[in-house]
Amino acid sequence: MNDQYKNSVVEEPIEETIFRSYDFTNTVFTYRSLEKQINNAEFATCIFNKTTFGLDSFNGNIRYSTQRFWRSRFTDCKFTGVDMRSIFWGHGSVVQNCTFLRCDFRVGTFSNVDFLSCVFEKCKCRFDSGEALFEDCHFIGKLSDVTFNLCHNNKDLRPNTMKGVDFSRAILGDYVSFEGIDMNNCIPPNGQTWDDLLYQFEEANPKLLSTGNKEKTVISANASKWIEEKKQKRS
Repeated sequence: MNDQYKNSVVEEPIEETIFRSYDFTNTVFTYRSLEKQINNAEFATCIFNKTTFGLDSFNGNIRYSTQRFWRSRFTDCKFTGVDMRSIFWGHGSVVQNCTFLRCDFRVGTFSNVDFLSCVFEKCKCRFDSGEALFEDCHFIGKLSDVTFNLCHNNKDLRPNTMKGVDFSRAILGDYVSFEGIDMNNCIPPNGQTWDDLLYQFEEANPKLLSTGNKEKTVISANASKWIEEKKQKRS
């Protein structure tokens, strides 16, 4: 295992580089330019343990900012205790056979990225899958406030069918939602069925199934319209 970057600081963008069997334990990726990205890079059998991404010291100010993982591939890597909240996954990135243990994916951004045969164990996952594809993945531990979507705004991308995604060792909390997904493609938590767990969450959208809340609240058509209008104004 190459420990060249272990316990060190990386200050330059990473582009068109291959890393095989590197240990990035306690590595801090920080940039003093506006090009805060990993672009067209490949990581294979690498370790990311308490690695920090997106620490920005631009203009002398220390802050977390968006770290772009674009056109990159991660294969057989292990991420442990990594804060992924600043990461923008996309532009054709592929993450395959990787394990994420106790990582933080809250408010993560996904645009054209494939997660294939990955394990998400005891992670904080509070996101909308956006343009991500999940296939043959395993989710272990509690999930809440997560939405998995079938369709994307970009029609050139493969639909996220959630084929072979295994929730058998997951605990589904409030507002775990699936929009347009054929739930026969997924394995439910042990001892439960999708019919037991999910219900139509929005009156006007029969494709949106969710664990909702304990009261099994259904959002009315008028409320759904108001929420959508609010989203459009923000964009």
